[in-house]
Amino acid sequence: MTSQAFLTYALNQHGDLAHVDSVPNGNDCGCICPHCKSPLCAKNEGEKREHHFAHQSGVDCGGAVESAMHKMAKDILLESKCVFLPNNPDGSQGELLHFDHVEVEFQDTETNLRPDCIGYYGEKSLWIEFKRTHAVDEKKAKKIISAHKLCIEIDLNGCHLDPNEVKQFITNSAENRKWIEDIVFQKGKGMSYSNLELYMTPTPYFVKDDKSNIINVQRDKIYQYKQYYCLGCGKELSAIFSGTAYYGIRLVLERCSICPNKKYYKGAAMEIIYSKFCNSENFEITIPYKKKCERHADCELFSEAKCWIYERKSFDLKKYYLECKKDELLPDFNFKSDLILKREGSFDGSILICINRADSLPDKLPSKYKLIDIKIRNASDLSELYKKGIGESDNVYNTDGCIATFSNFNIKDVLFASPFQIKRIIVVFKLFATGTYSIAENSCVRSEERFIRPSFEILFLNLPEVLKLTYSDLLRKAKLFSIKRCRQLKKEICICEICDSYKEKLFATDNNGICNRHNSMRTPEHPMKEMPIDCPYFAPNVYLLNTMEQEFSNVRFIEKEYDQTELNKNS
Repeated sequence: MTSQAFLTYALNQHGDLAHVDSVPNGNDCGCICPHCKSPLCAKNEGEKREHHFAHQSGVDCGGAVESAMHKMAKDILLESKCVFLPNNPDGSQGELLHFDHVEVEFQDTETNLRPDCIGYYGEKSLWIEFKRTHAVDEKKAKKIISAHKLCIEIDLNGCHLDPNEVKQFITNSAENRKWIEDIVFQKGKGMSYSNLELYMTPTPYFVKDDKSNIINVQRDKIYQYKQYYCLGCGKELSAIFSGTAYYGIRLVLERCSICPNKKYYKGAAMEIIYSKFCNSENFEITIPYKKKCERHADCELFSEAKCWIYERKSFDLKKYYLECKKDELLPDFNFKSDLILKREGSFDGSILICINRADSLPDKLPSKYKLIDIKIRNASDLSELYKKGIGESDNVYNTDGCIATFSNFNIKDVLFASPFQIKRIIVVFKLFATGTYSIAENSCVRSEERFIRPSFEILFLNLPEVLKLTYSDLLRKAKLFSIKRCRQLKKEICICEICDSYKEKLFATDNNGICNRHNSMRTPEHPMKEMPIDCPYFAPNVYLLNTMEQEFSNVRFIEKEYDQTELNKNS
C-alpha cells in the first residue's frame, strides 16, 4: 500500500473531513476517528514528524486511514459529479463521464447491496465501488451482474490521503479501475451490448472460425457472413446480427445444447494450446515450485501450510520441441494424451499435456516423459489460459491447487526463501505496562521488532483458518480471548470488555461502551476511555467466556513474557 500510514484527515463535529492543521492542537481538536468513531488528539506542532491525528486512548485502529480515504473519495465524487471510466475491453480508451446527480451509500432494495456511490445520467446509472483493502468479491459481483447493474471498481491504493491527488486520480485517469460487469461501454452510447447470457450460462467464450483461428467472442469482432464452430463439439454456430455496430453482434448457440461445460472446457483448452504452439514463434510455459522458509528448523512460528512462497521459472518449449500432436497414443505406454509435444523422430523426453484428467492419469509415469495436467474449472480459467499461457495465470495459486501441475520437471534451484520474502501474517496481541493493549495483524519478521515495548504478548498462529470470520470480527474475538487469558494469568489489564456490566453502544461518537453500574456503584461511566485496571464490582460475562473457550479450542498461540526492567533499560 503506497499511501502514508499517518491519519491526516478526521471527522469534525459536523461529520466532515478536516485536515490536522485546520484544528486546534491536542485533545481539544473536536475530531473523531472515521473508522472507530473514538476521540482523537491532533498533533500539529513541531517539525520532527509529520502532523497527524492519534487516538486519545493510545490504541490506533487499523481501518482509520482506509475509512478516511473512502470518505474523501465519496465526498469528491459527490461534489465533482464526474468520474473517468476504465479502458474498454475492445481496446478503446476510457472517457470522462458526467452525472446529473450522485447518491452515496444508497441501499439498493433489488440486490440488498449498498454501493459506495451511484451516479445518474439521463435514464442510466453507474455504480462506483472504491477499493482500499477489500475488492468486490465473487458473490457480490454475481449479484451485480445478475441485476444488470453497470459497475466499476476504482483502486485507491496508489493515492495518498490528499483531496487534490484523489480528485485528480478519480476524474483524470483511467488507471487502476475496471468494469465489474463483462460488458462493453462505447463512447457516447452507454451500454452498446450485453453478454450477460454468455457470462452467466455455459455458452463458450471462445470459438473457431472457418480458418481455424481461435476467436474470443467477447473481445474480437464477429461477422455475420463468417462460419464459427464450437470448440467442444465442432458444431457450426449461428451469428445473428443485432444492433448497428459490430459489437451489436452476438452468437446464438442453437446447436450447442449437446456440448456440456466439461466437454467444452476440454476441447477449448486443447485448441487454444495447439493454436499457440503452431502459430507462434515462441511457446513459453512457467513452472511454479515451492521455497520453504530458511528458518523452518528453529522457528517457533513455523507452519508447513503457511511458511513458503512460490517461485516461477519460464521455458520456451519451441527451442526443444518441433511438433504438437492431438490425442496420440504412446507407443510403449498404454496411455493416450490430449496433446503431445515431440522432439524430432522420437517420443523420448516428450511432454504430455492433459486437460482435467487428474483422476485418470497414470500413477507411475516413466521418467522419460514429462507431464502437465491443466485444470480448467470455469470460463475464467479458460480465459487466463488464452491470455497468458500455461502457468502464467493469475489463478495459478489457489487453495485447491494450481491451474497447472507439473511432473518429472526437474527444477534445480535454491529451495529455501528468506522470511522477509515470505512475510507470513499472524495476529498479535500486545499488553503494555500501563494496562492498555492492542491487537493487529503483523508479519512474522516484524513481530520481533519493538517500537513500543509490551510487557506481554500473545501470538496467534492459525487464527484466520480456525475462525472463518470477517477481519473486524476476527480481531474483536481475539482481543476478548486475550483479555480473558491475561485475567487468568493475573496480568494488570482493563477487563471491562469481558464484564457482564459492560454494554457496547452502537454508533457512539465518544467511546465504545458504557458501564451499567455507573449510577449505582459510581464505576467509570465510559470504562474504555478511563481504562480501569482493577474494579471491585467486576462480574464475568459467563456466556461470553464460555463461548471464547469453545471457539478457541483449536487455536494455536504462543505467549511471551518480557522483563519490564530490561525493556526500560534497553529502550
